[in-house]
Amino acid sequence: PGTGTPVSFGLTIEDVAGSLFDLAKHPAFIGLEVVEFNPYKDKDNKTIRLIWELVSIINGNIRPYNNNIA
Repeated sequence: PGTGTPVSFGLTIEDVAGSLFDLAKHPAFIGLEVVEFNPYKDKDNKTIRLIWELVSIINGNIRPYNNNIA
């Protein structure tokens, strides 16, 4: 909910998490930019929690939802 440009049937958190997990392991990966987050539209901090979860995946602190990803 914390975006100014919502998209119906967009990417799922599982898809994004798995892709970022793989991307973060690539030697050329140097950073991540989070865009379109609007804290004034976020409800119950749902979007910011998802963002932090994705950042934690990139940092190697947690694994993505799909346990099949190595």
